[in-house]
Amino acid sequence: MTRGERRERLRTVLDDWVTVETDVYAVYPSRRHVVAKLRAFLDFLVAEFSSVSQPQP
Repeated sequence: MTRGERRERLRTVLDDWVTVETDVYAVYPSRRHVVAKLRAFLDFLVAEFSSVSQPQP
């Protein structure tokens, strides 16, 4: 399937839907003995959400 064919088949949905700003918390038992998979996931979350602008009070 070419890009042109894909473009013709895709359409937008929920055009009036607006995202809601909210806080994200990562809750885990302890900073000691954090498994590598969890540490990698937490690092990913920090990297992803640090680029989101913080609301000014």
